Amino acid sequence: GVLVNHETLDWLFESYAPDAPSRYYYKAIRDRQPVATDAIRKIGKVEVYLALGAGPRRIAYINHNGMLITDSREQKTNPVAPRGRSLWPDFAAVVTPATVAGDAWVRTTENPSHDAMSPLQLEDDQEQRAADGIFREARAAISQIIDEAAEVEKYGDTSNLNELAELFPDDFDASAPGNTVLPTRTTPFMPTRPSGRISELQRAYEMMLANTGETQSGGNSGDGDSTQENGGGGGGEGSSQSGDDQGKNSREKRERPARPPRLRYPRFLPTGPAAATVAFTIIEDPAREVSLALTPAGGEWLGQESHIEITAAKVISPQDQEVQIADGVVSLTPRPNERVVIEIAAAAELDGLAFRIG
Repeated sequence: GVLVNHETLDWLFESYAPDAPSRYYYKAIRDRQPVATDAIRKIGKVEVYLALGAGPRRIAYINHNGMLITDSREQKTNPVAPRGRSLWPDFAAVVTPATVAGDAWVRTTENPSHDAMSPLQLEDDQEQRAADGIFREARAAISQIIDEAAEVEKYGDTSNLNELAELFPDDFDASAPGNTVLPTRTTPFMPTRPSGRISELQRAYEMMLANTGETQSGGNSGDGDSTQENGGGGGGEGSSQSGDDQGKNSREKRERPARPPRLRYPRFLPTGPAAATVAFTIIEDPAREVSLALTPAGGEWLGQESHIEITAAKVISPQDQEVQIADGVVSLTPRPNERVVIEIAAAAELDGLAFRIG
């Protein structure tokens, strides 16, 4: 036979039911001190044993006799179970009444088989409505306990997704799996040939540029004689060819804005009301200068060039990296494929701002 006691339960669960919900309920009761809610009308206070990080994402209700009534996710059978929230990690929770009176009241809502609870078990309509409100208050109180344990208020709409840890770098832990460079592959792209209509418009535009450039450089009226004088070779065909060449030369002379450097894994991590850490890796060789500017985010700032002044910058790594600040913008020239981490301070609060790199 197998002896079942507090010394053998761990081994029994591990051997026969490693993934059973009851294993996590047992660990929550064994390893955690309960958190009590405020008194909730007829149910009084309830105690919540909560274990985060693993489990079936369920809440079990156990009465004073130690009987599991239900751990269903459905509120119609488990009215103390709040709706699951996307920000909650995996968890196991056990709810039990803190008072004999509260336990007795909950018993009046149990079905005859003692595997579900429902206000509909009460005969009077008014009592059913009151019970529904009591269970609603209990769910809200239990949700608050889970929120506080999971630090939802602290981190807002962010959550810890262990599944994504291997995809993103960790700037403060060099051994993190996300720091491994992922293999990449370049797929050739063949652009679509322009339609005949677009080609005609493009040619007309080039001819216009050619004629404009000829008039400005030669000082002539642009008629057939002046074209011959400028070496067009005479005739319509020669004139057209000369215009194409001049249009091409004119376009080449225009100044094209330089593309910003190519960066890998740019990250902006707020560390205070007016402070942040920025990290990135430049993948160009040779590397070019990178400019870091704090630019306000939001539709009302679209198209504007204003930025929040950066007042200080400290390089965390690499130690020999040098930075300059001019007009509130940080500039530096990092080495290719080397992770750069910089702490910055700004002249104003950074809430609601985006950090533009490059």
